[in-house]
Amino acid sequence: MKSANIGWIVASVGMALSACGPAPSATENRAEVRWRMTINVDTPEGTRSGSSVWSLTLSEPRVALVSPYNSDFVAEAVAVELPNDQVLFGPIYQNARSIQLLPERHFEGLGFNARLEDRLGNLRSVASNVGATHEIPCQTPEPGDEAWQARFDCLPLVAFRDLDDPTSVFKVDYSNASQSLGDGYAINSIVMTITDEKPSTTIHARLPWLSSLNNSEYQWEKLPDGIFQGAFGMNFSRGLDAP
Repeated sequence: MKSANIGWIVASVGMALSACGPAPSATENRAEVRWRMTINVDTPEGTRSGSSVWSLTLSEPRVALVSPYNSDFVAEAVAVELPNDQVLFGPIYQNARSIQLLPERHFEGLGFNARLEDRLGNLRSVASNVGATHEIPCQTPEPGDEAWQARFDCLPLVAFRDLDDPTSVFKVDYSNASQSLGDGYAINSIVMTITDEKPSTTIHARLPWLSSLNNSEYQWEKLPDGIFQGAFGMNFSRGLDAP
């Protein structure tokens, strides 16, 4: 009798699972897009460029408790070596919404406040266009939706008076770079390019102090106003393991 009951339970469980349908495959419930962020700088010795490959992966959790998607973002700050022995950095802005919607807004034509019904489909569509480019509008537009988009999409720009000292950081004005970098310097453009290359992993070698940075030592009163939000180190490295 007990074996019959056990058989009935097993059969019932099997029927319930089959009614739910097969579990989605790994490729069905996840999508990844990679893009290269490039900063072009006009200098007295010609245009200098630096770039970094960023990656965003979205996946659907089996049970969506807080968000319909899990996200995995991997990125490092863009670095441009300049002829005056300075390095210009384009840090990773902290606004999570801006980072995760960047490819969809600029390559799928979605507005800043668009409702995104199928983000996996959006990312797959963007990722399929390897080589596609889009210049990020960094000049401040008229007030409205586009002003918000420019505010969050354009990379902040900084440099260090001493690369070994995080507190020597200073802000570089996109529209007036010569004021902080010197005569003849100007930001030419910031461009996104869809790619299938692996994310960049060189920032820790360039800024060794990132690996042992104690963010509590770098409170905002020690830094110029308005440069960073959130943890200092996360502006330069996101999702990368320190060496």
